[in-house]
Amino acid sequence: WWAARSCFYGYRPDWPYFRESLKLLAYNQNPEGYVWAAPYGEIGRRPGKGEFGHFPSDEFSAWLVPITWEYYLYTADDETMKTLYPAVAKDLAYLLSHCRADGVFEQRLETSCHACSMDPVDPRHRAYMNFVLYLACGDGAKLARALGHADDAARWEAAAAKIATGVRQAFWNPDGKFFRRNLEQPGTWEGTLAMALASGFANAEEALAIAPRITANAANKFHLLGLRGKFRYGFDEAAFNMLEGGTWFRLSDPSWEGAQCCTECGFMTRKNWWDESHPDTTAAGVITTYLLGVEPVTPGYRTFRFAPHLVSRLTFAEGRVPTPHGDIAARWERRGDALKMTLAVPEGTEATVAVRGAQGLTVNGAPSDGKVLKP
Repeated sequence: WWAARSCFYGYRPDWPYFRESLKLLAYNQNPEGYVWAAPYGEIGRRPGKGEFGHFPSDEFSAWLVPITWEYYLYTADDETMKTLYPAVAKDLAYLLSHCRADGVFEQRLETSCHACSMDPVDPRHRAYMNFVLYLACGDGAKLARALGHADDAARWEAAAAKIATGVRQAFWNPDGKFFRRNLEQPGTWEGTLAMALASGFANAEEALAIAPRITANAANKFHLLGLRGKFRYGFDEAAFNMLEGGTWFRLSDPSWEGAQCCTECGFMTRKNWWDESHPDTTAAGVITTYLLGVEPVTPGYRTFRFAPHLVSRLTFAEGRVPTPHGDIAARWERRGDALKMTLAVPEGTEATVAVRGAQGLTVNGAPSDGKVLKP
């Protein structure tokens, strides 16, 4: 989920990486619906009941759903959905069967590995896991509606609403104005708060309270979640500060000794797990979505939004976004109080422009008023 947009923008919608990776995950789903977090294609057989793989993690199992939705949002690949949608439905059924009556996820010890625990030793009730499940239910509902499965969509929307109510009652600290990291301990954690924003869980009041608590993090993955979440909620200057505070802009500096790709945790050790090339810490997706401002609204970019987040230290942004219909070319430039924008809308797509203060907008070479835009 961290890496998907960056890889998509780098390799175009017809690149097979996402499709085949998702099929590998779907194939490695056990009869209960649990999806192996670390599948190995060379094993060849599907896992059996009670087999949870080399990294037994309900959190990682849940990620199948948001990444399947994002893949479909980019590609509108109906053929691949014939394989993936049944696995999505089965995965959500498995996960929701382990929720308490109030909607909070009940973590079992045997599947309790997560992003901060390499071993299944943490059966605590974690807010982070519940934010991931909330996201999975919401994205599963979007996928279901797009594919015509209205009953599934309604059921998963109801599940997301129940999770939201239960999590707020159980995890929100009204005095400290934060979500607790888990129910067994009183404090919070920046990664928890970052996921509350990145997943879209927080309401406006909660976002205003927790956003200042999210700062630069030694682990680029959670640093990236924080800046993604801040951009999502409009804390644009703070998000750009976090972007500048990471290693992303250092990759082209002559003093950088590593490969020109993102490291797992923002520093180089040249050994072991802390690898020098880690796709889930890349920022191209965040830069394209928020700073350039191009984002799909319906599958395959049939409709998309052009809404750049105009931070004070940027005077322009320019880029091309691959879609199944052809490239979207976008540019904005600010000179003093004047903002000029140009957009190339491919045949078969429609765009809306949502930005304040645009005095000059050109679409496919002609002036535009910024309403729904067609080629």
